[in-house]
Amino acid sequence: MTLRMVLQAENLNLKKIRVGAMPFVDQTLEMLGFDKILESFLQNDRYANVIAVLLKSILLEPAALYRIPEWSAQYDHAVVGDDVIGRALDKLFKSDRAS
Repeated sequence: MTLRMVLQAENLNLKKIRVGAMPFVDQTLEMLGFDKILESFLQNDRYANVIAVLLKSILLEPAALYRIPEWSAQYDHAVVGDDVIGRALDKLFKSDRAS
């Protein structure tokens, strides 16, 4: 094997991700300032990201909560665990949702 073949083989790392309607949903939520609204109420960036992933799941492909980590990995989102999802939902419930 030549050096050129070895270098080419090292550069061939493929990663499969789904796209679908996710760019449209991301752009719409960004235009609405959804992340900033969540962060202001939850006072935690990680929880705001988890709630945003849950909303995207509901909009695009509803699934049970235990399937969210697997689903989010398909879209190259940070994989969230069920424990973090539960804590984020608790924090959202305790926040001032009416305003």
